[in-house]
Amino acid sequence: MLVLEEFRQGLVTLSALSGDLHRGEGQDRLDALLQRPLGLRGVRGAGLFRDGPRGPALVRGSGIFEGWAETGLPGRVTGWGGQR
Repeated sequence: MLVLEEFRQGLVTLSALSGDLHRGEGQDRLDALLQRPLGLRGVRGAGLFRDGPRGPALVRGSGIFEGWAETGLPGRVTGWGGQR
């Protein structure tokens, strides 16, 4: 039963994310997209990354990712999928 509840909650959140993509523009939309996943059980942060010259670079984050745009990514963040 718990698995079904988590599945339902995830589906509701993904549906809301889809709606957020179609509404608004600019910074408000990005903030909404990054805040929405925090409603899921077990999610502590979300971030928008880009491929930087020295690996992944955080453009904007929420939750535990919030301060990483200024301070840089912690050393434990690895596994970037970009081609070098």
